[in-house]
Amino acid sequence: MFRPAFLLFIISISGFASCEWQHDEVYEEPITSLTYILTPDSGTAVVLQYLDRDGEGGRPAIINSGTLQANTIYNGEIKLNLLGKHMIDTSSVAEQPEKHQIFFLPQDGLQLTTEYADRDANGYPVGFKTIVNTGSASEGTLTIIIKDQPNKSAPGVADGDLTNAGGSIDAEVSFELTISN
Repeated sequence: MFRPAFLLFIISISGFASCEWQHDEVYEEPITSLTYILTPDSGTAVVLQYLDRDGEGGRPAIINSGTLQANTIYNGEIKLNLLGKHMIDTSSVAEQPEKHQIFFLPQDGLQLTTEYADRDANGYPVGFKTIVNTGSASEGTLTIIIKDQPNKSAPGVADGDLTNAGGSIDAEVSFELTISN
């Protein structure tokens, strides 16, 4: 005679066996944490951080901006995390650099330029590693945009010009910066 627990077990197994799983489908959480570490040759690193634990909507993001020294070269490194239903230490951006590019847009008079210091397997820039050159004292916004599927061979894109990049935006974060003497 079958016991009810055993019968339930058999039904459960047959139910799972009939499910079709799509293993090639990837569930992607939104980027909820971006850290941009700017390290000068001498002096203290400046850490810019964006954290939005609950994603879009809900509570506002926490953004920590910073102050950079005028006429200084910084080595920059971006770290991303995805915090959601699935805790992930990295993102598809890092895992698929050929399909992504990070753009750095100084605005509102911010005297700063950014050069790419990393490349994907095809020789196109990615943006996880950068060289930042500050100019004279100024204040403004540095907007960082992560593009998914940009046209990296389009005019200006390899130089960091977003105009012809196409693709879709994975993340967009703005930091208020001060460049001081």
